[in-house]
Amino acid sequence: MNGPTEPKGEREFYNVVKFASAFSIALMAAYLYSVKEVNPALKIEVGLGSVLVFLGSGAMVWFAMRAVFGEGKGRFGGGAGSQRRWLIGLSALLTLGMLAGFVTALKNVSSIKKLEVIQGTALAVMVLAMVGVIFLQVVKFLERDSARNEEPHDPHQPPH
Repeated sequence: MNGPTEPKGEREFYNVVKFASAFSIALMAAYLYSVKEVNPALKIEVGLGSVLVFLGSGAMVWFAMRAVFGEGKGRFGGGAGSQRRWLIGLSALLTLGMLAGFVTALKNVSSIKKLEVIQGTALAVMVLAMVGVIFLQVVKFLERDSARNEEPHDPHQPPH
């Protein structure tokens, strides 16, 4: 996507999206790593580990975004299948890292509160998944509509 024919504005937009994604997820990962206790009071310890988690997760998300936008073709050791496997593996690693931080943050929480947090998180994930499906359907509809409107049609034929 970052080829010589790509408009400068589009390239800048991709860079903003990559930076915002990497920075926000890295910040969340470092925060979750820094949370040492939540009950009875929030205890946060920022140290070298927090910085390493921030830098590591930020770099992984940056490279994942490069793969999502199709930059650096061939950099992942092969064709599209290899790139897709690499992206899936990186996504799984990032998800496991986020879950490990989540579990670590809940280690001193009572069982009842932990169950409530897990139920709330599961409900939030389901709602976000439903919103994602709705967005996907809207995007597909708009793409179909755009393709239909771009088709040359005969003015003597009724619209379909």
